[in-house]
Amino acid sequence: MGLNDGSYVPAAIIIKGDISQGDYDKFFGLFVDSLTHEYPVEDIVITGSNGGDLDEAIKIGRFIDRFYLPVKSFGDCYSACSFILFSAKYRIFVGRVGLHRPYFDKAYYAGLSAGKAQLRYKEMSAVVREYLIEQDVAVNVIDKMFSVSSSDMWILNSNEAFEIFGIMKPSFHEWVKAKCSGGGSVYLDVDSECLNKVMWSAKNEELLKWLEQGLESM
Repeated sequence: MGLNDGSYVPAAIIIKGDISQGDYDKFFGLFVDSLTHEYPVEDIVITGSNGGDLDEAIKIGRFIDRFYLPVKSFGDCYSACSFILFSAKYRIFVGRVGLHRPYFDKAYYAGLSAGKAQLRYKEMSAVVREYLIEQDVAVNVIDKMFSVSSSDMWILNSNEAFEIFGIMKPSFHEWVKAKCSGGGSVYLDVDSECLNKVMWSAKNEELLKWLEQGLESM
């Protein structure tokens, strides 16, 4: 991941490649550092990722969700990467999205007894399902994802991803619709200027709370 801080455009954190242990701390550091720049982070841009560490992706996702950061996915976003994409209250799908059930490291999982493996998988499944429901992902979509083997992939093109997940989370979408009048686009049924204003206001309100807490990591 890297920080793209242009001289005349809002900064963006770029997510590219595999998500690895320690990436949340890197993401957190980039975001905090950007607050001292002329152009703090406004967008998260995915240029392509095959997935990686699910725990790190979930932590990054919760941060994105809390601070109303839009995610724009221009490359393929597979496996754990999708957990970051789903977290955004506002998201743009350009590349493909790939889903499958979560899995453990093979060496670790092979070393467990059958009973222990079943228990650990149920525990992980509960955590993953809870996170996805928290991010407004429909239960039938979660069930389908879990039906796909970890060695396979349920691949959605950008139109399919939009139809299933929408440009906004359902809860956020309805809140924005209550505040903003209708828009003229098939993809965006609220006024874009109003949407930007309410997102900016909500983000700043959350940032102020966070600053008062001393920029604690999540």
